[in-house]
Amino acid sequence: MTNFVCPRPRGWHVIRSKLMKKWENKGRHGPPAPVPLILGGRHFSSDYDKRDRWNETVEWAVTAGLEDLIPELTDEMQYCVSELNSGTNMDYLARQDWNKAPSEKPAAADLAVHLGHLQSAWESIAGQPLATITAPLEFTGTKKRRLLVAANEAARPPWGDWNRFSRTGDRASFNRLRASINSAISPHEVDHVSFSEMATERFCHLIEKQRRD
Repeated sequence: MTNFVCPRPRGWHVIRSKLMKKWENKGRHGPPAPVPLILGGRHFSSDYDKRDRWNETVEWAVTAGLEDLIPELTDEMQYCVSELNSGTNMDYLARQDWNKAPSEKPAAADLAVHLGHLQSAWESIAGQPLATITAPLEFTGTKKRRLLVAANEAARPPWGDWNRFSRTGDRASFNRLRASINSAISPHEVDHVSFSEMATERFCHLIEKQRRD
């Protein structure tokens, strides 16, 4: 399954240029079209940020009566991913140790130990209020470097929404959570922490099951 995020940079630039030209010709009424997250902006934004900015652009075009300038994007014009990433390219680069040998997939037994430790010590690892509204589920990805965490859909994290950063959210709180997780499961590491939102009743059942196990 692929998820559409936004147009590829060159196409997005062309679309915005056409929108701006028409907007200027019509007298510059209202705010200009949202700035595309391309070039430097692309590296400092997550997939969720890019998708939101593109949606804002489409909404702007509709409001301005310029929706006819939003083309039907061909496959070649679309930037799609198999899974939306809440981190930025700069977050990824900052975490890399380029002198370190490529990591290997941990043994299943080691992963089970790591996950068990996360589940049993989650309150001290995640801290409050996150510990009461989230619960670690499993390691995913080819090398098991992504942690999937259940989240109570009725709650919201300090950084905004579960799988994206809001402009006013505390992004540092997410970084602290990931650092605390990696400290707890060292020498294994996760590059990504993703959240699966659950209805409150289902989430409570999960918590009870983890406590019994």
